[in-house]
Amino acid sequence: MLTYDLFDDPNRPGRVLPDLAVAVRTADRTDLAASIAEYQRDLSAPAAAVEAALRLAEPSCSVIVTGQQPGLLGGPILVLAKALSAIAWAHRLAEESGRPVVPVFWVASEDHDLAEVNDLTILDQADRLVRLRLPLPPGRTMLSEVAPGAGAEDLFTALREALPQSEYLNAVIEPLQTAGRPSLGRWFAGILSRWLGGEGLVVVEPHLFRQAARGVLDLELNRPGAIAGAVAPGPVTPAPVPFFAVRDGVRSRPASIADLPESPGEVSWDVLTRVLAQNLALPVAGHVVGPSEAIYCEQVVPAHELLEIPAPPLLPRASLVLLERKVSRGLKRFSVTLPDVLAEGEAALCRDEFSHVGFDEALTGLTTALQSRWLEVTAEAGRLDETLQRKAEGAEKNLLAAIEKLKIQGRKAMDRVTGRDQEQRAKLLSHLLPGGNPQERVLSPLPFMARHGPDLPARLLEVVSRVPDGRMAVRLWRG
Repeated sequence: MLTYDLFDDPNRPGRVLPDLAVAVRTADRTDLAASIAEYQRDLSAPAAAVEAALRLAEPSCSVIVTGQQPGLLGGPILVLAKALSAIAWAHRLAEESGRPVVPVFWVASEDHDLAEVNDLTILDQADRLVRLRLPLPPGRTMLSEVAPGAGAEDLFTALREALPQSEYLNAVIEPLQTAGRPSLGRWFAGILSRWLGGEGLVVVEPHLFRQAARGVLDLELNRPGAIAGAVAPGPVTPAPVPFFAVRDGVRSRPASIADLPESPGEVSWDVLTRVLAQNLALPVAGHVVGPSEAIYCEQVVPAHELLEIPAPPLLPRASLVLLERKVSRGLKRFSVTLPDVLAEGEAALCRDEFSHVGFDEALTGLTTALQSRWLEVTAEAGRLDETLQRKAEGAEKNLLAAIEKLKIQGRKAMDRVTGRDQEQRAKLLSHLLPGGNPQERVLSPLPFMARHGPDLPARLLEVVSRVPDGRMAVRLWRG
């Protein structure tokens, strides 16, 4: 079993579980549940995911939802953190209530920010950062309409060469290759389902909710500007028409309500109306979010009244740092803690640099003291005998030469130590703060899976289930 350390207060009061009454819906979800279950089958999802999708039709069922735009080959670690948190919250709520609670991951595949999504950063066998991409042209086409293309095979070749050459390598890459690749969105959904579908995670895409969430579009068509007017002030300024028009898979912002299509198939929600759509279509008991998402989700809370639905509570996601034994040893080598490095960066690893120059400084001080005192020795020797004086002078030269030789040897040793320190610092920072950013926002989990097993995502659930919203370092070794 994996072990962990919490960065925040381990004695804090437990978070109050969501009230399932918030998620009560009278709408018949039979057709929606059947569509979502069929989508799970299309993804070749594990049976547990299909069964969970079918439970959405039950009137007593509720949902813990989270989501993210598609990430190349499963995206960074934070995707796992969100999905694991949703599963953990759902399992805890189901156990406490005795009612079915399904974890749902909404793949925001109608996003069109290809540059952000088409980027995979991994640690290679030498702990160097390697960025991989697909050769795709820029544009505003939705990710649900962008196919990976022939470049996917070259991506797999580069990935296989860079990942640790372990006994797990083939088992890690196989699900990536066999997941259906009609689009970046579908590919991502298939990978995530293979990782965590066995834990009951239901992965969905927006097209499944066109009819179930139609009320959001109807509200805008019947009461133009009502949604934007209800959104609370905050960092996200609502567009006058908070939707995108879709033509040939390309999204564009309507200039006015007159340019907004009336057919749900020709419309895509934006970042604010997407929240309303999921909460209208699904019996959401809780929404797992990151810090930035929480801000704009709070802005949307007043708009729920327009649809006569409650706004579900926002549940913080877990924050993960995957810690390998060699990294733990490196931190001890520099006599620093993980929180120190995360807070201070490279500066925390450079505190003991002064110790490397102590040897040189000590010998320089010895030379100065020797030369000063040896004048007295030479003078006293001369009073006794000229030959003794010459021997004293020769001894001084030999001592100074020996000290200088030690200084040269010491500087060479210091260069070696400094070089090793620089290399070790670089490796530690690549693991913990790649590019100066939090590990979970940059690094793919794939290298960790290649070293510690393809079941690592499911094993991480054991840890996250204990503190679904905790900030934790997970030790990936036993003993």
